[in-house]
Amino acid sequence: MDTPPQELRGGDFSALTHPDELEAFQSLTPKTIDGFQREIRFLRRDGTALWGNLTLSLLRDEADVPRQVIGVLQDITGRKEAEQVKDEFISVVGHELRTPLTSIRGSLGLLEGGVFGELPEEATNMVALAVTNTDRLIRLINDILDIERMDAGRMELQLAPVKTSEIINNAMQVVQMTAAQARVTLAADVQEDLTVNIDADSILQVLVNLLGNAVKFSPRWSTVTITVAYKNGRALFSIKDTGRGIPDDRLETIFERFRQVDSSDAREKGGSGLGLAIARNIVEHHGGHISVESELGQGSTFYFTLPLAGGRVTMLMCGSENGKTNANGDRLAELQAIAPILGSGTVLIVEDDPSLGQVLTETLTHKEITTRLVRTAEDAVEEIRRSQPSVLLLDLMLPGDDGFTVIERLAETAC
Repeated sequence: MDTPPQELRGGDFSALTHPDELEAFQSLTPKTIDGFQREIRFLRRDGTALWGNLTLSLLRDEADVPRQVIGVLQDITGRKEAEQVKDEFISVVGHELRTPLTSIRGSLGLLEGGVFGELPEEATNMVALAVTNTDRLIRLINDILDIERMDAGRMELQLAPVKTSEIINNAMQVVQMTAAQARVTLAADVQEDLTVNIDADSILQVLVNLLGNAVKFSPRWSTVTITVAYKNGRALFSIKDTGRGIPDDRLETIFERFRQVDSSDAREKGGSGLGLAIARNIVEHHGGHISVESELGQGSTFYFTLPLAGGRVTMLMCGSENGKTNANGDRLAELQAIAPILGSGTVLIVEDDPSLGQVLTETLTHKEITTRLVRTAEDAVEEIRRSQPSVLLLDLMLPGDDGFTVIERLAETAC
């Protein structure tokens, strides 16, 4: 329930603010107060706390002199309480449910394995059913915890160079038993054994999810094929099946949470509806992109890209050591020359002049070429490591560290 305005109206600001929040206002100056926004606790007249989203702005006179501070306070207590309930639920899921489920699964595994003697046929079937449903619950819990960790920004990637053949083999081994039970063949086509810069465990989770889904929705005696190839400075993975396919109106939403092609899939096929949302989050955290193509009755192909380890970047350098830069027209001419060969590659533009940066960006965007724009050498090096662009359009005369610094750092990384 929203807090009535009279609970706060007419009160002293310091007295209304929760003591633990007063520090947030001590460092405010006329320069920093305008546009200030923060979620802060306040106190009602009865002493109970409420959460508010506070936005501050300055009211200036005709001479542009600050005269008054205007604050807008939105009561978000209800949202905060809902978040607390969610956090408590996640805690229960993570600790109070997963631990006993793991114990139950282990006990069922012992029974299924015949450790305590051979079971009657009827009991064997019941244990197998219990094992299947316990595994399903554990997967659901793990998916919920994964989504929560990603939402909270606690997803930490341990990046390292890994061969694509290695990660594909590992994923196929995990899914092999499921595929054999479904009478589906797994095939790999590694056109070029590339080295990608990834968190191996996270990408294994993506591949296992996509392969598992492909097997799940494939007819018996069919083949699921995973392919990896070089494309525009990245590794392109594809997982193709010959299953029922995905309707056109579901292609845009298939990567959203709790979305499945058919509402009956959760019952008939299993799954939480979170797997593809998790896969997209992981791929995007690696600086990649995930998509799907499908035709009803013919099957689906899921694609995702990953950055290469130590990938090569084509550089176009503008400017000279004596500070004389090329004319804008020359730089545009260079873009016109390379545009036809870029395909879907990414161009990183390093230009400190905002106007010129906008012109260069719009020139390539008009040709449907993906661009990224940064203005400093430091940002350029970080962006190259993160997104592995195909082409670097580099202004050598940057403020602070110049373009030559970027080249030197790239050379050190390559070595």
